[in-house]
Amino acid sequence: MTRKLSCLIYLIGAIAFLSAQAVNYDFTTSRRVTAYPLKEAAALVETPEGYVLSKTPEQELLCAYFYASVPANANALTVAVTYKSSANANPQISLNFNRQGGPNGGNGTTRVNLPSATEWTTSSAALVDIPPESAIIQCVLSGQANAYELAFQKITFSFLDDNAVVASSAPGFDPELPPSEWSSGSSLTGFYFCVSAEPALEQTELKLTYDASNLYVGFIAPINSPDELRRECTNAIQDAPIFTDDCFELFISAPFRHLAWQFATNPNNCTFEAELKQNMPGDPWKVFSQWNGSWKVINHIDKKDWQATFIIPWKSLGFDGLPTQSLGFNAGRENKAGRENSQWNS
Repeated sequence: MTRKLSCLIYLIGAIAFLSAQAVNYDFTTSRRVTAYPLKEAAALVETPEGYVLSKTPEQELLCAYFYASVPANANALTVAVTYKSSANANPQISLNFNRQGGPNGGNGTTRVNLPSATEWTTSSAALVDIPPESAIIQCVLSGQANAYELAFQKITFSFLDDNAVVASSAPGFDPELPPSEWSSGSSLTGFYFCVSAEPALEQTELKLTYDASNLYVGFIAPINSPDELRRECTNAIQDAPIFTDDCFELFISAPFRHLAWQFATNPNNCTFEAELKQNMPGDPWKVFSQWNGSWKVINHIDKKDWQATFIIPWKSLGFDGLPTQSLGFNAGRENKAGRENSQWNS
């Protein structure tokens, strides 16, 4: 699991985290799509199931495009495409980012490759960063083969922004319960591989809530069997050597103080915590494991999942009650059986 603070996002509001705004483009309802070059317009056919793009070996170039607007505050997106193709089409969608009034691709370009699929399928691609100041995206669909057929039915962009309110804990909230049983709070889903930013094969769900005294972060990880969890460390000491085991990790940062904190646990309730510091913005973050915060972890393990609750007192982070300035946040999972390290903010 990366322990660099570059993975953190900085947010507006004391308790605000990343949320998604989905925009659907349904090509069965006569949404405007244009062929390029225009002289090849006959190669793009509108059908009740969507559009079909058919390239022959004689055509040097062929693609279809449409435009999408970038919502305010969006800084990343994921894309899901419903399509089918000839066996060796090797479809792709290129995203050309434009400033307001600027040329196509003038603010950067990203290409997403899709697997060929002879039956209708929906493929979800990795998260893509949106360059700052982007206002419009030219979305270009094509195949990479010399001749191919590509039919597309629907595209969904999930735009990510930095403002999503997490609900405070309701009266009677019991943090001793497994997070899956919490009656209040908010859910964050979608974990990504730490290196490639592709969706993790084994997903983890987060539950978050808070009160005047504590931040509560719940992890929910489906498992095939408790026996698959690596849990060799049994030391009931602070800063236990847990990172060769399965782990949940939490990062919180206070950029206005050039400070951050790391909390982690394994399935045996062994814990690690550290303070991370910058001398000034732009400097490397340094880990100080001698810092020992006052916090608590509660693990719940049964036949189908591993759940854990991190209870972080605001006082242990140096706040008198709720923070009033922006915080950074990320959470991760080291999955030894699945051999994957994943995190919420890719």
